Amino acid sequence: MKVGMGLKAVLLAYFAPAVVVIAILLFLLEAGTDELSAGIISLLSLAGYYLVIYLIREKLKKQFYFNIEKAD
Repeated sequence: MKVGMGLKAVLLAYFAPAVVVIAILLFLLEAGTDELSAGIISLLSLAGYYLVIYLIREKLKKQFYFNIEKAD
């Protein structure tokens, strides 16, 4: 796996979901939703994020590849 692919994988797996949760949480709190509901809804939004990732998995498979090399 090249360095660029590793960075992209980290962005898709960790950074983007965190941004989605925080953005939705802040939006809901500013809209006047109570904290418990805003927290639950923002965490449930991850299901939508990962659903999108699942739906575009074929496209992602073409962008990522792994090589395993035997260590000496």
